[in-house]
Amino acid sequence: MVANARLVSSGHTYAIAGVTSVKAIVEPAKSTAVGWAILGAIVLLIALLNAWVLGIARGVIVLVAGILVAKSQKATHHLILHSSSGEVRAISSQDGIP
Repeated sequence: MVANARLVSSGHTYAIAGVTSVKAIVEPAKSTAVGWAILGAIVLLIALLNAWVLGIARGVIVLVAGILVAKSQKATHHLILHSSSGEVRAISSQDGIP
């Protein structure tokens, strides 16, 4: 809830009069899934070069899983409030801050 005098978010109330500035930042998604996709591609390449059927299947599975997980991850958007007492992340969302 945002009103003229205060902002209420996740059970915390912030006085608008005490806010000196507001900043929106984007925290990128974790990229560990990309590493799995790269590992799957390497395993797949080695298996293809050596004609290892089981290795090809494992490489494809790890590659596809890494790609799917990487595509499903979203960045986190934060609304930062600055005041005389410091800064606080008032609102966080993966959908963006309107």
